[in-house]
Order: sequence, then C-alpha cells, then structure tokens
Amino acid sequence: MSYVFVVGCAKTGSKLIRQILMTHPDVNLLDELHYLVPRWIKTDFVHAAGRIGPLTCDRNIHELIKLMYSDQLEGAFWRVDPDRDAGKSPGRIDDIDSDQLARALLSTDRSFRAIMQTLIDQHTEVVNRRISGAKFPVNIACTSTLVDWFPDCKVIHLVRDPRAIYTSMIKMSIKRSNIGILRKEFPAQLARLVYSSYQFRQTGAVHRRYAGSERYLLLRFEDLVREPETIMRKMCSFVDIDFMQEMLNPPTGAGSNYDDKIESKKGFDAKTLDRWKDHIPLSGRIILEAVLRQQIKMFGYS
Repeated sequence: MSYVFVVGCAKTGSKLIRQILMTHPDVNLLDELHYLVPRWIKTDFVHAAGRIGPLTCDRNIHELIKLMYSDQLEGAFWRVDPDRDAGKSPGRIDDIDSDQLARALLSTDRSFRAIMQTLIDQHTEVVNRRISGAKFPVNIACTSTLVDWFPDCKVIHLVRDPRAIYTSMIKMSIKRSNIGILRKEFPAQLARLVYSSYQFRQTGAVHRRYAGSERYLLLRFEDLVREPETIMRKMCSFVDIDFMQEMLNPPTGAGSNYDDKIESKKGFDAKTLDRWKDHIPLSGRIILEAVLRQQIKMFGYS
C-alpha cells in the first residue's frame, strides 16, 4: 500500500487538496487526525491516549477504542455521527467497524506508529482503495516523526502566505460590522500572531530538510488557485495517479475565507487570494514581515 500525507499550515488549501485527490477512485485520505501536536498548542491523540495507561495491556486497548469513538478527540477524523452519510463525508473513524479495529490493534506491537498505520490501513480497506494517507495527520513541526514512521511515504507540503493565514485565523473569532472587521481582543490576536509565526518557521524548516527528495512535493496554495490544472497534473504525477477533469471542480469554491460559504459553489476564484490585504491588522502585518522575512522570501511571498 502507498502512503501519501498532506502537511502544512493552510487549512483552506489542505481541505481543497483532499477534495481533489479523493475525487480519484484510487485515493483515500483520512480527515485531520491531530495525531501529534506540540503540547502547548492542544492535546493531541498521542497524549490523550497516553492517559489510559500502558497499551501493552489488552484492557487498555479496549479503553482506547472507546476513546476513539467517544467524539471527544481533537480533529475531524474523530467526529462520530450516527446519522452521517459516509458517502458524502468519508474519512472518519466511524467508517471503521470498532470490533474489527480492536482485533487489528491487538495484533500489533501497540506502538503509536502501529496504531496510526492500522487506522489508515483499516479505513482504506473499508473503501477499497490502493493509495492511503491523511490530511494534516500531524502538526507541521512533527513532520520528521511522520516520515520516520512511514519512510516510503510521499509528502505533499502545502504552503500559503503567512499573512493570509494569520488574517484567516483571526477572522474566525472576530466581530464584524457593515464597515468590516472590528478590533479583536489583544490577547487572542497576539496568540494567533505567535502561533502563525511559529507554524511558518516550522514550515521553512521542513522545506529546508526535505527539498530535493523525490518523495517530497512543495505546493503553494496561491499557485493551485491561479493555475489549477497545471498544479493538479503535477500533484497527480507525484502521487502516481491519472489526472481527471472532475478534479477541476472541487465541491466548494476555493479562495478566501472572507467569502460566504455557498455549498453549491465550485471551482477556483483567484480574485479572492489578495483579500486578506484589506483585513489584516497593520501591526500584525509589520511583525510577521519582520519575524518571517527569511521564510517569506524562501517561498516567494516577498
């Protein structure tokens, strides 16, 4: 089985890439696992599972299964909805039979690497596809661990202008008015600024480490939206699948998080890519451009 992972820090783009690749009948990418994440950011799967106790104990494996299906873990993969149509939203834990998953985990060495591989393999077996993986299975800072666990995997590294990412992040929790975005409370805005800076520094470190490897592909979100067919063909060649015309019409429109969400909207709108410039706080922009000067230049955003 071939493994493909999408890593990076651009959530809009990662969702888009997953939608594009899942269009192909050979590809299965799990939704976000938050399997490994620095502790100061959030509680990831590994740390949540570690509270159960030693997984060498069979009873704790069964407790782990309960946790997996509890709808309490971080990440879209762990969302459990008995009324969900799996055909419309595949890539979640409840696509897998819990008893079958328990039997599979009990037969492994119970390491966190083995658990992750079992989750991916079990889900891919259910949907009967030959290429498996996940969207953002780990935080960008944990990419080296992911590659160590899956040494033959292919990594698609998605980047986006860090100023656009920061603006998108603060947009999620800010108040709006008919004149635009109002001031966000300083502590929360500062936290997002620190997080954005950290993430993009890690993004640069990952690129420096893996650039030149035949198993590594760097993609810019902006290029994907502006030249979708060119970038998709490049991505398909990397993954070893045929390009399909259906990939040019992903289920939701791509561009800016400032657009209203319209479920029937399809395709790409490059005009939305620069809208962050009208919304980013000036102080945040100045700080990001100073702190991330090297990384911004590295990825061609200067």
